[in-house]
Amino acid sequence: MKQVKEKSIGLAIALNLLLPGVGYMYMGKVIVGIGALLLVLGTFAARADYVLPAWIGINLIMAIDMLLLGKKNQKDVASKTLKKCPRCAEMVQKEAAVCRYCNTIF
Repeated sequence: MKQVKEKSIGLAIALNLLLPGVGYMYMGKVIVGIGALLLVLGTFAARADYVLPAWIGINLIMAIDMLLLGKKNQKDVASKTLKKCPRCAEMVQKEAAVCRYCNTIF
């Protein structure tokens, strides 16, 4: 079975602050990351007096999007590593043979 790793939302946001788009690539959204990088480069190529407000605005939007993407990633990891007990409806590890809450045998 393929091991599913949970990605760090904080690291993704920090990567986006350093180099916009890299946080998306870290989270597995390579096309979106390249698009964000090109958007920021286009902003820099525009006018110099718009660089700082644009940088702050774009990074704020990307940070909010990273939080949403991170929550989606957490749900994906949970759905691949957990299952619901048919008796008590608690989430347990997929490999579990017995529910740790109600002792139901799977």
